[in-house]
Amino acid sequence: MWKTIRYNLLTGLLILPVMSCYASEEDLIIINKLKKMSLTELMNVEVFNPSASLAARKEQKFSETPAALFVLTQEDIRRAGITSIPEALRMVPGVQVARVDANQWIISARDFNDQSSGKLVVMIDGRAVHSPLRSQTNWDFQSTLIEDIERIEVIKGPGAALWGANAVNGVINIITKSAKDTQGVLITNSFGKGEEQNVLGVRYGGKVGENAHYRIYSQFYEHDSFVDALGADQNDNWQMKRAGFNMDWAASENDNFTLEAGIYDGFMKSNSFNMISTERLNSTDKVSGLHLLSRWQHKMDSGEMILQSYFNRVKRNQIYLQSTHNIYDIDFQHRSQLSDKHEFMWGLGFRYTDSSIDNSEFTSYIPNNKKYNLFSAFVQNEFIVTDDLRLIIGSKFEQNHSTGFEIQPNIRMLWNINEKHSMWAAVSRAVRTPSRIDQDLQLNIIIPHSPKLLISGNPELNSE
Repeated sequence: MWKTIRYNLLTGLLILPVMSCYASEEDLIIINKLKKMSLTELMNVEVFNPSASLAARKEQKFSETPAALFVLTQEDIRRAGITSIPEALRMVPGVQVARVDANQWIISARDFNDQSSGKLVVMIDGRAVHSPLRSQTNWDFQSTLIEDIERIEVIKGPGAALWGANAVNGVINIITKSAKDTQGVLITNSFGKGEEQNVLGVRYGGKVGENAHYRIYSQFYEHDSFVDALGADQNDNWQMKRAGFNMDWAASENDNFTLEAGIYDGFMKSNSFNMISTERLNSTDKVSGLHLLSRWQHKMDSGEMILQSYFNRVKRNQIYLQSTHNIYDIDFQHRSQLSDKHEFMWGLGFRYTDSSIDNSEFTSYIPNNKKYNLFSAFVQNEFIVTDDLRLIIGSKFEQNHSTGFEIQPNIRMLWNINEKHSMWAAVSRAVRTPSRIDQDLQLNIIIPHSPKLLISGNPELNSE
């Protein structure tokens, strides 16, 4: 609703008839009310105050969030004509999106951006999608139908007290729509010459009984190679195929269940570094994977409980390295309103990672097979000190295989000065724990008529 209001005010009343083609019946009522308002009344309309959950693990208004939060909406993405998540993130202030070639992006917040950067936690519907090798996100295969995205929430700054290690520079959560909001048939296609050659998406949403809704979708994405300043083809074209399923069931007034699954397969071409000469190699990476996610949400008179579990599998075959990663994660959180001025939240988590790598003569990980656990817990207290002042105190506790026990505390304060102004401040500790490339990598570079060069990881590396 607020999205329609915002764009009406920014672009003028002349666009109202055009927007009616996309608006729901409820939005049309709002539009008609806006048409009858005077300019003075329009200036007093609250134009942007959406709900978001990333900053506090609960739904709350944008104006009540003591964090550098930005919400990118489906309306923003649709109007920009964007077809991929990395390109959508260019619209977020404070987020740097660097494109290496046609199929590689490097994304971070608050600068400090490079290919080995692992200080940004990225989630899709609460499912972490980072790589165990580098802790960074491989954006070439992180996608869904762009029309199914409800919003993208971005926090710039530490979020480790709730989301754990590596949430140093920021946290991104890509939230898809409920199956109830994606009913019927959708077919979308764009094609052209150069870069995005073909993007095809098909979706069907249906209903089972009175309280269960589902959707199934498939997507095909084909991107041409980049060219350099002289017009030469860089041979970095790529292609991705994916399909998915989502089901939401309102079992009762207080219980909701979500089940989703996805599968993908594709290839990416690139110019790789040659380990035995100074020439570049044309190579093709093949990637495939799947995920399964289930979530139970139970609302209570004074709070809620959420239990979520997911399985993630990624297989990638590169010229010097073949890897398979299986991740199983389970997370529980409980929120309770202890009094009118005190809310308490706590949670427990467990993650199991099975990382298997087929070593080559030039690139190897020692050991090549590694299985490890991550245990976590968090607590958070929110106090309403006065009607205009909120205090939040909490911490995340983690036991990991690399550096042992980590504590990541956080204290935040929000002061709502008046209806139009608020101010917040925070002191936080967030860590980046070592990944496999930091501790286990052994890289052999062989140059003819020169000594052999060995680059090795450091098993004793501490958290940053």
